[in-house]
Amino acid sequence: MFLELGRLSKLNLSGNIFSTLSTGLFTNLQDLSTLTFGTETLFCDCQLKWLLLWAQQNSVRVGNDTVCVFPTHLHGLEFRNLREQQLKC
Repeated sequence: MFLELGRLSKLNLSGNIFSTLSTGLFTNLQDLSTLTFGTETLFCDCQLKWLLLWAQQNSVRVGNDTVCVFPTHLHGLEFRNLREQQLKC
């Protein structure tokens, strides 16, 4: 989806309806520094573990309005502050 946007530095996916993101979705965005995806359906489980690790390894700042909705024990927590072991299936 983002193949031709390698120079993109900021990406805001807020307002879109999705609960997870496919592994490697942002791999081609080498210049990305800020990612925001505020959504009312974000499911923070093992399927988003790749994103947390990728953001940390690539120094990508995930916006503070990106919060988990599910599972209930993570409801309202900012995605960027989660630890890898919290993202379970």
